[in-house]
Amino acid sequence: MCEKNRSSVRWRKSDRSATHNCVEVAPLPRRLIGVRDSKNKTGSILVFTSAEWSAFVNDVKNGSFDVVWPFLGKISSVKTGAQA
Repeated sequence: MCEKNRSSVRWRKSDRSATHNCVEVAPLPRRLIGVRDSKNKTGSILVFTSAEWSAFVNDVKNGSFDVVWPFLGKISSVKTGAQA
């Protein structure tokens, strides 16, 4: 993505982000989704199709990336409502 196009993209990050150590997401032309490191705004951008991004988001919501630690139990990647 050239610098001219990069500056016109509207990036956003989670409202729950308390630090600058996160990723930002933006819609790109041709129904693509861009993801970048919020600390490195001029660095590389990962680009996904809308189908790939939707599959990823659905997997996060369904707990596919939750981690089970032997001594801590299940740590969910998404905490909402009563789970928080």
